[in-house]
Amino acid sequence: FPVTIRLNPSLMSDNGVAENTYRLGVEQVFELGGKRQKRIAVAKAQQTVLLSTIALQLLALRTETRKAYTEAYTAKARQQALLDIVTTTQALLRISQQREQAGDIALLDVLQTDIELANAQNELQSAIVAVQQAQTKLNALLNLPLNTTLNLTLPTTIATLPSVEQLQLQALQHRPEWQHLQQQLLVTEQQLALAKANRTPNLKLAGGFDKTTGEGGKQSVFAMGSLELPLLNRQQGPIAEALAKQTQLLAEQTALQQQLLLEVTAAHHAWHASQQRLELYETNLLPKVTTIKEKSRRSFEVGKAPIVTAIHAQQALVNTQLGYLQAVQALQSAIGQVEEAIGTNL
Repeated sequence: FPVTIRLNPSLMSDNGVAENTYRLGVEQVFELGGKRQKRIAVAKAQQTVLLSTIALQLLALRTETRKAYTEAYTAKARQQALLDIVTTTQALLRISQQREQAGDIALLDVLQTDIELANAQNELQSAIVAVQQAQTKLNALLNLPLNTTLNLTLPTTIATLPSVEQLQLQALQHRPEWQHLQQQLLVTEQQLALAKANRTPNLKLAGGFDKTTGEGGKQSVFAMGSLELPLLNRQQGPIAEALAKQTQLLAEQTALQQQLLLEVTAAHHAWHASQQRLELYETNLLPKVTTIKEKSRRSFEVGKAPIVTAIHAQQALVNTQLGYLQAVQALQSAIGQVEEAIGTNL
């Protein structure tokens, strides 16, 4: 780094024709007060600030990738659910046509089933486009060829999160913004130390060959030294600037700490609500509507229920499945929110 480089020596020449004196030597400035070490400390602190910025970008990328993966999975699951509905509706249409020909039901029921099938097929086509778009977005984030087909599985969940207090402690340990601010404070401290060190004057020494010509001329060596008197410039400006920056960062630190605690609390509550919603779908809603849909279909097949009952039950299943997929997506979003809030992986 440039800050670690020592000062170069200078070649000097002091010649006086009238006195027949010629001098040739080397001049070197020696930094006092630990200036070089303090410049190195400032550079290292600035490097750490940059690393914390990179960590922040990586965390944002992880969150975006999680979101894209979940969107791709739910789009694929929605496509499969609609495909199942199309298959089931086609079976209902065949049965309704057979029963209409036998005189058991009216032609209106057949037409209604046919319309339901057309709607399901239309939604399926939209779902296919959504899957392609979601997969393309995920492949782009993963730096894969856009036409790559990935085998997506249900995103993992977390059964139990640590307490809010534990997450808040993790946030203060790992959150990139917090680390970034701490490193900025360290940079300011090092800059303040460097500004104070710069008040110490540098020592300038010179030495070399001295030759006098003419009558009685002789040869010898010379040595000179100089030291700046720190009377006018006492680094008041840089010191005041560093102190003002330090005060500003300390105020930002207090505000950021409060913000982090609030974000962790909100993320924890969002996860808890999403987890409960998903469990409700898995343990209650999905099993019930699946059972109702199967019973309604069988009742229609044996003539115990009208076609509208089977269609409504089927639509209820579709809505519940889509609601379940939204719950899956919401939970993954909540997990990402928690990880963003604490600044690290769960």
